[in-house]
Amino acid sequence: MGRKKEERWLLFSVCFLVLSLAFFGVSFRQWDQRSPVVNGESDWSGVMPAPGQPVKLLHDPFFPAEPGEEEQAPASSQFVLRGVISGQSSMAILELATDPNSSWLVKKGDVLLGEKVLKIGPGSVELSVGEGQVVVLEMIKEEPGSEWGLTN
Repeated sequence: MGRKKEERWLLFSVCFLVLSLAFFGVSFRQWDQRSPVVNGESDWSGVMPAPGQPVKLLHDPFFPAEPGEEEQAPASSQFVLRGVISGQSSMAILELATDPNSSWLVKKGDVLLGEKVLKIGPGSVELSVGEGQVVVLEMIKEEPGSEWGLTN
């Protein structure tokens, strides 16, 4: 009696494995797209690959990262926010991170060393850096006397 039960479980697990592999194969195949062949034409623009060639998807749900792919470094600004002057037309005091003696008073829309001021808020400034990348600068809170080295 126990032997038949074991054989049933073995048969069930083998069937389940086969069905699982078939489901994975069908699901994975949906992401393997190929460009269509239109009436045997081979004259395609540079947008699509040649007929019958695989189309590379940007995000594959089964394998999210390709080997050798590197993430883009986060955008950074060359400025530090030193202060915000609030009012009808808010202004911000930006200082070069590498040279504390160089500072500018900027308003919304100003472009400074290739970085455009998008928004000035209470204690923060949004800058457009590079190709559509946005960096938010926030006020640096320093203890009184730190600029002269008088902190504990």
